[in-house]
Amino acid sequence: MQNVPDVKYARSGGVAVAYQVIGEGPRDLMFVTFLSNLVSLWQFSPMRRFFEQLAAETRLIVVNPRGMGLSDRPRSVTLEGWMDDIRAVLDAERMERASLLGTVDSANACLLLATTYPEQVERLVLFTPIARFVRSDEYPIGVPEEDAQATIRSRREHWGDRDYLLELAPRLNPQWADDEEYLDWFVLNARLAVSPTAAAEFWRMQMNTDITDVLSSVRVPTLVLHRAAARDEA
Repeated sequence: MQNVPDVKYARSGGVAVAYQVIGEGPRDLMFVTFLSNLVSLWQFSPMRRFFEQLAAETRLIVVNPRGMGLSDRPRSVTLEGWMDDIRAVLDAERMERASLLGTVDSANACLLLATTYPEQVERLVLFTPIARFVRSDEYPIGVPEEDAQATIRSRREHWGDRDYLLELAPRLNPQWADDEEYLDWFVLNARLAVSPTAAAEFWRMQMNTDITDVLSSVRVPTLVLHRAAARDEA
């Protein structure tokens, strides 16, 4: 196993939140992970290079929010809880402000922090954020409710099965669809990130998310990134 940065813990209420610190600045950047494990993240060489490149220019903090990876796994997980986890790590490292990098649900937690405690957020970088998932009369571009429930059931029944995860892997990162290193790593990381029950609960949280009402309150510089294929998958 390649060298992995030391893991530290911050206390968010009664929850232990795992994180790593790499690099020395001058700017502070926090990457709030989604469905990951702080150890296995470093076992995929492109991810390791990505972290090393970021840490060359910043003090990089990589966080497993509650419910996944090396952090405590309470029975219920909310975006508000993840926001509290981010603040707990900021406090533990005595960081007054930081730029936040989030993906999918963790991007929403970063957005929530930026609108609730804007003094703690310098910038946002959001990869594939989803402000609302399920379709409604006011949000016709969402997925049908029955499809959302079917996804939750499939996560609960099949998460961790290699064949099931190999079907997901190319959809999430199509540029590595034929890369055996990536496929093997994806299966390992997914299994170490969450259990089948926890995976289902994360998707339930995603399906219930609606932060459309806070978007207009964002006042910090924000970069939003999506894969080109994401529009076709929506």
